[in-house]
Amino acid sequence: MLEDDFRIPIFDTCFNLFGGRRNFAKLLGASYTAVSEWYHGKKKRSKTKTTRQFCPLWVIEKINRIFIDQNLENIANEIQKNITEYRSHSGRSVINPNLPIPEKPELMNLLAHILGDGCALRGSMPYYSNTCEELRNEFLNDLKIFGEVECFERIQQYHTPRVMFPTVIVHVLEGAYPIDLGKKRIFNPSFLFELPEKMLMAFLMMRGMFMTQISKYAHKIKNS
Repeated sequence: MLEDDFRIPIFDTCFNLFGGRRNFAKLLGASYTAVSEWYHGKKKRSKTKTTRQFCPLWVIEKINRIFIDQNLENIANEIQKNITEYRSHSGRSVINPNLPIPEKPELMNLLAHILGDGCALRGSMPYYSNTCEELRNEFLNDLKIFGEVECFERIQQYHTPRVMFPTVIVHVLEGAYPIDLGKKRIFNPSFLFELPEKMLMAFLMMRGMFMTQISKYAHKIKNS
């Protein structure tokens, strides 16, 4: 979602560059209605219900490219600064995002958490599950690297407490690294050794912590 005071002027600029809203819609390969909804940031669901309408990432990228091609880099450089919120097609959001997302150890912590004790299956809200409150709090704190992440804990509903977090976090991590968090697969582990040393160490330390937890649990079961 782009800031209202920024979104409307940049769309107006695009309409002027290409001879109107309808022509700009054709350029994008989108409907006139869709472009109008992105422009206003609203979608009418019924006579009495109107919801917010987010602008797809590919449209923002296209607009950014248009401004660069038109030698309007000064406007293009402001786009990222005026993104106030983002999310996947549906679900919870990241508000007041940190963009660009800094490449820090917190990202590797999150990867290790989700690969170890998380679930990111397609079609359901992803979560991190752990009985240890300290680790759940660490996961919540690491999520702040993205901005204000809409997440919540479910303590009583499940045998093991869960931290539910937005699907868009999974999309961002999978887009940045060769992984499938749903299947818990790392397609090309060599990427880990191309990371800054602090990030690699963060990942290895978190994975080591999970293996220690598993070993303790297995030992407890064996001796019970």
